[in-house]
Amino acid sequence: MSAVEDLICSELDTLEGIDSALIEKVKSSIQSRAKAGLEKYGVTLEREDLSESEWLTHLQEELLDAIGYSTRIQMISDEHKDELLFNELKGYLFYFIVQVQKLIELESFFEDDDNETNLYGTEV
Repeated sequence: MSAVEDLICSELDTLEGIDSALIEKVKSSIQSRAKAGLEKYGVTLEREDLSESEWLTHLQEELLDAIGYSTRIQMISDEHKDELLFNELKGYLFYFIVQVQKLIELESFFEDDDNETNLYGTEV
């Protein structure tokens, strides 16, 4: 695992009110994904060839995929007992996607040397 996954796992250990067995499963999944990513792409999340803006774009793309996956699962599920859970999950994902878009736009604002407007779009 890279320092990124180590940090995530240590942050998971600080969560209160969540079954420790569930936390361990999530940590195991994080480690598995890190290993798969290293085998497939030959890099870890510690790679330094991406800008903050590029990382934000990757994050947004992954969140958009998650919305698609959860919607498809909801569509093909025979049981609707988890419908509220999926709706809550999608609500969080939509919120995170919008927040990431705000960060991307903020990053673009600060990267644009010719920008003659402030953060609120008014001329300076």
